[in-house]
Amino acid sequence: TADIHRHCAAGINDDEPRVRAAALQGLISMNDQGMPLQLNVYRQLASVLLDDYADVRSEAMQLVWRYCQAFPDKLVSVGDDSGVEQPLLDDGFVKICDMMNDLAMPVRWKAASLLGSLHNVSFKFLQQTLDKKLMSHLRAKRSEHDKLRERYRANMTISEWESGRKWSDGPIKKQKDLDPSDVPLISNGACGAFVHGLEDEFLEVRKASVESMSSLAVHRPRFAALSVDYLVDMLNDEIQTVRLAAMEALQQIMTHLELRDDQLETFLSGLSDSSAVARGAVRDLLTVVQLSSSAMLQS
Repeated sequence: TADIHRHCAAGINDDEPRVRAAALQGLISMNDQGMPLQLNVYRQLASVLLDDYADVRSEAMQLVWRYCQAFPDKLVSVGDDSGVEQPLLDDGFVKICDMMNDLAMPVRWKAASLLGSLHNVSFKFLQQTLDKKLMSHLRAKRSEHDKLRERYRANMTISEWESGRKWSDGPIKKQKDLDPSDVPLISNGACGAFVHGLEDEFLEVRKASVESMSSLAVHRPRFAALSVDYLVDMLNDEIQTVRLAAMEALQQIMTHLELRDDQLETFLSGLSDSSAVARGAVRDLLTVVQLSSSAMLQS
């Protein structure tokens, strides 16, 4: 079996995409039969997730998920030369989040489905999934426009205007050394992952995103509080199955959270849904919610 594992691992880099996909499937199959995963293979998966073929990317992502289950606390390097390490569970979570931006719908659906089972991921990464802003050192990363505006207000020379290309013919200034604070230590893959999933054009991805958010929120109360607004918005989805998934998700987490006035309005609008099943689900949902004020009972 060791020889088979070695051949499958070598097949990941084969020139033929069908061989690469089969090699990844072989590693998954052997793991199903009880053969432990090898960490040296995990280090190869970062590049395989960028493969030109969707089937290969999908299989690689499922293998990343298995590594998250097998070695959640194992420290792995973030990037090749950064020297920063983080638990493999967090690293794998970010890698799967990044696949929510994949061009292929089946890959996005699979990514959205897998995220919901990674319950013990660090909260900072869960938080990022609901934020589209780029993060650097867990701070919002300023845009170039913001940086230029700050320089202007501080009466600093704007380097772009003196580059010799725009506005003036001043000499091209030597570029300053890279500021360590501008180097993101955490991949941007997690940023806005669920937001993108909830806005996806395909109902399969939206539904899977709702279900994964629900699964994570049940186990992580702080994430549940952040998720409510997004899940309430999904009650307005044009597809009934997505609306029902959002109602079921809210029913699981709202027993510990209070409903605001604006959220209640969205809930009540569901009572006029064209589907009897959806109207019934809204009534069931209203039986478990906690209202933030007694005045809301008059709605």
